[in-house]
Amino acid sequence: CLPEEWGDVTIRYRFKSSTYVIEMIQIEDHPEAIQVMLDEKLQEGNSILLVDDGMEHQVMVSLKM
Repeated sequence: CLPEEWGDVTIRYRFKSSTYVIEMIQIEDHPEAIQVMLDEKLQEGNSILLVDDGMEHQVMVSLKM
């Protein structure tokens, strides 16, 4: 969890030639404790596999408040 006063957080993470834009959002009534999406696809196990493909990837992490 993130401190409530932080609100939403965005991180740009570089992995070799790829960039991952990671948005962490806090949702008060989210049905799951944590949900992770990579390029608009729900990820199982709440993790992502980093790939060196030179692309920019969007990661959304939804956290229950």
